[in-house]
Amino acid sequence: MPVLRKRRSAYCDQENLGSRLDPVRGAAPVLPAAVLAAIRARGMQGRRAQMRCLRMQDRLTLVRRGALLAFGGYLVWNAAWLCRGRLPPSILSQVTGLPCPTTGMTRSLIAFGHGDIVASLMFNPLTLVYLSLAAGSAFLLAKRWSNGLSLRLPEVVGRTWLAVLVLGWVLKFALGTRYW
Repeated sequence: MPVLRKRRSAYCDQENLGSRLDPVRGAAPVLPAAVLAAIRARGMQGRRAQMRCLRMQDRLTLVRRGALLAFGGYLVWNAAWLCRGRLPPSILSQVTGLPCPTTGMTRSLIAFGHGDIVASLMFNPLTLVYLSLAAGSAFLLAKRWSNGLSLRLPEVVGRTWLAVLVLGWVLKFALGTRYW
């Protein structure tokens, strides 16, 4: 009786222990059907896990491409407004009518520069926090880049950004539409 060779598959490293000759289908395993079903299920679990892993990689690729596309749209939006000689408004605000958490930062900085602290805080109370976080993030990325590491912020920084942006949005709604 011929013996099947070991499969060289990335999905399954199982080896068929025995086989019989079938005139129609060729070599077939001699093992009982229950054992074959268990081996097949185990092999399929590995395949499903790898397929899930591949699907996750595909999702990440799609997310990255979507983020790059959105960033490109953002750059075009800003360039179009700057070519007209005007500061670009928030895309979120223009599309949905809702304020962006960072809306009012320019007006806030101008008011702060003129010494009007109250108006500065009313336009955007977290302007200095956003600027500090941006400077800190840029410093961390520059440090990682100089050390030859991937350009990735630590998780705590990402969570801090998320918390501050959510807080900024809550404060925007609390201050009312006059300061959007």
